[in-house]
Amino acid sequence: MKRPIIIALVGNSGSGKTTLSLYLQERFGIPALVSFTTRPMREGEVDGIDHHFVEDASSMPENPLAHTVFAGKHYWTSHSQISTPVVTYVIDEAGLVELKEKWSDKYDVLAFYISRPNNPTSAERKNRDKDRLQLPASEYEEVLDNTSSLPDFYSLATTSIIKAILKNIE
Repeated sequence: MKRPIIIALVGNSGSGKTTLSLYLQERFGIPALVSFTTRPMREGEVDGIDHHFVEDASSMPENPLAHTVFAGKHYWTSHSQISTPVVTYVIDEAGLVELKEKWSDKYDVLAFYISRPNNPTSAERKNRDKDRLQLPASEYEEVLDNTSSLPDFYSLATTSIIKAILKNIE
């Protein structure tokens, strides 16, 4: 491989981004980048697994891998978190744009949008998405529809991701 590959998973709250990232970790050993954030920990979240929860952005490195402000809270990662040839990163659209613009010479970013049209997520989670940047489908390797069973979604997603990785390393 020429450069490390970042599999960027993008989508609305409750679309299945984190679920897919966890599956790729468990099934294929592909580690996930865990963002630092200034937002408070939500019920059920674990520090260091869901995010690294910090009080303020003063601990952010001078040149982070990606930095975005979502709902008034900072999210970022650092280059030192990339320790394998392929990693996953659950990221919002603004962070994806920054990642591609700033680091496309250092990393190959393969972005996938997770779509879940009949998302049964709560009103609170849907409210978080109101300020999301909307990118055209052309910004993604593929739009993955999470509309069937979980095993079918995993099969669709992993097939698409593996094809993109193989195309990238040719």
